[in-house]
Amino acid sequence: MQSRLQTSNEAKDVIKKWIHDSADNIRVSMPAKVVSYDAATNRASVKPIGTYTTKDFQEIEYPTIHSVPMQFPCGVGGTAGVTFPIKAGDGCIVIFADREIEQFLSGSFCDDMRSHSMNDAYAIPGLYSQAVPTVKNNSNDVCLFNAGSLVVLNGGALRITLADGTTALFSGGDLVVNGISLVNHVHGGVMPGGGDTSKPK
Repeated sequence: MQSRLQTSNEAKDVIKKWIHDSADNIRVSMPAKVVSYDAATNRASVKPIGTYTTKDFQEIEYPTIHSVPMQFPCGVGGTAGVTFPIKAGDGCIVIFADREIEQFLSGSFCDDMRSHSMNDAYAIPGLYSQAVPTVKNNSNDVCLFNAGSLVVLNGGALRITLADGTTALFSGGDLVVNGISLVNHVHGGVMPGGGDTSKPK
């Protein structure tokens, strides 16, 4: 009885090891960095972060994956969305699809059954180890920022601060630009006749 039980346990251990080894070699998603990006094709070269261990216990860096589609927020058949600049060194998360994706991206169907292949990777930009400052300071707002300019939208106002110092606030039916109200501004130097007024103040 002991011999049979031992044999049964050994078989279970072998099966568990097979399952573990198989699962350990599956890559679903990983943090990565952008090596290069081509905006004309929306494809990037990305390098997963970290190393993997071979069967003979050697640690090897992950290779650079080329021609990876970048996934921006998009809808309405691609007619509405948001894009932003991507530079080398930017963080992203790279996802390895359950099935072949190249045929899908080209508009056709393929019954290729390969799974979690590095050939079927796509990337979502914006993975960073630290919080983006505008998110931290405007946690209840929608923010759009680029190169020192910031647009903040909340339930009551649209606030714009440009990198050159220009400010604008749209709220309560009025637009105030650099402190001058569109609705309530006044003009100086007003005289009867066909001349123009001075700038608003």
